[in-house]
Amino acid sequence: MKASFGRDDINWHSLLFGTAAVLAGLGIGLIANTDSLLIVLALAAGLLVALAVVLNVEWGLFVLIFISYTRFSDVLTEHHGAPSVFQPFLGLVIVMILVRWLVFRRRPLGWEKTALLVILYGLVLTASLLNASDFQRAQEAATTFIKDAVIVIIIGMILQRRTVLRQVTYSLLLAGIFMGSITTFQYLTQTFSNNYWGFGLARIQNIVTGVNENRISGPIGDPNFYGQFLIVLVPLAIHCVIFEKKRWLRLLAAWSLVVCVLSIIFTFSRGAALGLALVIGLMLLYYRPKPVALLLLIILGVLALRAAPEKYLNRLLTIKDIIPGFNDNLTAEVSFGGRASEALVAYYMFRDHPLLGVGLNNYNSHYQQYSRYLGLDPRREARSAHSLYLEILAETGLVGLLAFGLLLLAMGRSLLTAHREFMRQGMNDFASLAYAYGVSMTGYLFTSIFLHLAYPRYFWLLFGIIMAIPQVARDRFAPTVLPIQGSRLARKKPLSPGAAN
Repeated sequence: MKASFGRDDINWHSLLFGTAAVLAGLGIGLIANTDSLLIVLALAAGLLVALAVVLNVEWGLFVLIFISYTRFSDVLTEHHGAPSVFQPFLGLVIVMILVRWLVFRRRPLGWEKTALLVILYGLVLTASLLNASDFQRAQEAATTFIKDAVIVIIIGMILQRRTVLRQVTYSLLLAGIFMGSITTFQYLTQTFSNNYWGFGLARIQNIVTGVNENRISGPIGDPNFYGQFLIVLVPLAIHCVIFEKKRWLRLLAAWSLVVCVLSIIFTFSRGAALGLALVIGLMLLYYRPKPVALLLLIILGVLALRAAPEKYLNRLLTIKDIIPGFNDNLTAEVSFGGRASEALVAYYMFRDHPLLGVGLNNYNSHYQQYSRYLGLDPRREARSAHSLYLEILAETGLVGLLAFGLLLLAMGRSLLTAHREFMRQGMNDFASLAYAYGVSMTGYLFTSIFLHLAYPRYFWLLFGIIMAIPQVARDRFAPTVLPIQGSRLARKKPLSPGAAN
């Protein structure tokens, strides 16, 4: 018989208050050395969150997702000089996982495969270090990967139940509300000089040739990446708007959807615009709205485009310039010429180092060496590949690309397995949620054609969640739910399970 958190032979209250005393002491010590009200409030909130994690480690995952997606700890450190709150919080979550496992005999299931995949990918990245000329850059990237790998394993160990998957989903949507509300307000009020405590960064950048404009970038600092990370949230918000039974949660999801879409527009990112169209199209394909509803959505889309800034529409029109026949001189647009140079440089790096690449995080170090022979990019600075796949090919070679493909294949199989299991149980809402996560990853991977892996944690967060969903479908704590004849969900006819991929 499995033990629970309420075992009589464990002095749970002593453990709770002992942990509270330690955390309080650390918090008071830190507060005494700072005069920033924001930091004080953050530390006070952190103490409460830590106590909640001690009581229930699943709350730790909820908070871990939120502070990771909003870069909360990074913002406090970079803009307010506060110590990292992420690392000690991560340590606390790990300790509580071990307590639940070793003391209360609640062993997490189904995480071993994910851990093995991450370790194998880590070995490939380690092998690429052999070719790294700038070993310090490679070492920094390897250290970041180790931290992200730990997060992936933590997600697999905690994300075991359907209720936790719902919590994780709403944690992501709350992150979208937090970031999107700030940046939407910032753009509509044109208050770009205010960085909103570091969560509303913006800077003047090129929109089209000869035209510059402020582009919002949230806590990221780059509008293109900010748009990419908001796209991930759109399918999840659409799912919750459709399937959520509680009205206030449905309104919360609608709020997240609106501010995320508006913020994506205000980034002026062409790749994000294409990604947004793709994920909305995939969600419509799954839900198959009635003709009247589809017509209404089209009208709303047209109205939204008409209400969008004119400079945004002009920027979107430049997308056609990369299509053969529309523009024979790609270098006329500075960003297009730079991207063409970066793609060709990646190819030449791969050609020279086909097996293991030039080394992890070493593309930038070699860029000018190759670029000056091409003559496409007048900029004399280190540049990134601006494509996840070209970056992997250039830095880790064929071995790295095959290893990354294995990760994608594993995610696809996980989503297909989970979708089939949810459908077998008659749980159309969770089957839809699995599909929504698949669309989120599809949106991320699509926009990664134009963006490199500058912020890998977002990919690994999504990877960890997706890999854990099959275990959620086998939730041993939840009763099996059979479809209710005549209900709205029973009448719904989604695509076949194979369409979840």
